[in-house]
Amino acid sequence: MSLVGNLQDLALTDIFQIVGLSGKSGILRLEHTHQGKARVVFMEGKICAAWGPSGLQALEKLLDEESLVVPHALSRLQKDRVDPLMELPQLFAPPAISPDRRTEFFSHLVKQILFDLLQWNSGSFQFELRGEKDGDSTVPKEWILVTDGISPSQIGLEGAKIVDEECRDIDIPAEPDLENSFSEPSAPNPIEEPLFDLAEELRDQFEGTRNHAASSLSPGLSLLKSMLLELHVPNVHTYITLLVLRYAAALMNRAILFQVTEDEYKAIGEFGLAKNKEVSAQLVRKIHIPRNEDSVLSIVEDSKMSVKTKLNMKNTWDQYLSEQLGGHPPAEAFVGPILCEQKLVAVLYGDNIPEMDAIGSTDALEIFLSQAGLAMEQKLTTNLENA
Repeated sequence: MSLVGNLQDLALTDIFQIVGLSGKSGILRLEHTHQGKARVVFMEGKICAAWGPSGLQALEKLLDEESLVVPHALSRLQKDRVDPLMELPQLFAPPAISPDRRTEFFSHLVKQILFDLLQWNSGSFQFELRGEKDGDSTVPKEWILVTDGISPSQIGLEGAKIVDEECRDIDIPAEPDLENSFSEPSAPNPIEEPLFDLAEELRDQFEGTRNHAASSLSPGLSLLKSMLLELHVPNVHTYITLLVLRYAAALMNRAILFQVTEDEYKAIGEFGLAKNKEVSAQLVRKIHIPRNEDSVLSIVEDSKMSVKTKLNMKNTWDQYLSEQLGGHPPAEAFVGPILCEQKLVAVLYGDNIPEMDAIGSTDALEIFLSQAGLAMEQKLTTNLENA
């Protein structure tokens, strides 16, 4: 899985925040037309290594400040076909430097490289998710320079402080006196409700989202940061169902969220099934699929991974689901699990009916679903207790 885009569309600080909030491990690759290439390595949402065009300069400066002598360090890193992230741990291994000093040294080095990267406001990025689906595709241990990791939020705050201090040295013209420019202040815009009852409200909110001109961003990525932030607010479990469906509404025409009980998949929320909210609610209440029977939903039981597939119209329960949703099998369907401690607590089903379009990229959606697990389990537990 990878998330791709341009830094003109999504700032590097926002990308750091997205990966940090998602708690994912992976490699963020950056490329700037004039500056060159860079890498930022994440482990469980924290930054544990970085290297870029300013790496050698930052290293040389830090060695001088620390009065640290590591023979041939700079010359070795300048050689062709040498991976700095592989060489650094070897160059700065004991006895060249003590373990405690080594940790602090690498932390300062990585931060300086990150602060330099934050000045990039153009270029491309690609985040490669590692360490979850493919056992042989984890982040190399040799690349981990800062064992405990650095918080992306900390980098954002410290980076903003550095920019602020630099701006103080710039002469800014005084603003003109606008005291009498307007007879009356304009009325403030009304504050929009953060969430709506689904059906028509979600349909209106995301009308045309999927039909916008092609963007360089992975679909849904621009929403990911704000939605992940909403998952971290207090009492989020009271509307986690709406959050999941709200996110899916930006990527597909209709979807149903199923609660996974011991015996069945029970529909608990939807969008896009019918124009009338009452009709949609009635449809949802009727959909129950046995968990011990083969169906499009049971695909994720063993793999615990999201899939894009087709309904098998020879299968009893796929046919049943298609009939409940209007009788028109989609060209492609998305099925995504929501897990908490590897326990399947909910399944999201979505497709693009009434259009016969395939499902687009769902990488950002899959990251969001992975983070919704704990909040979803709390929500479902509350529902069961009140039933």
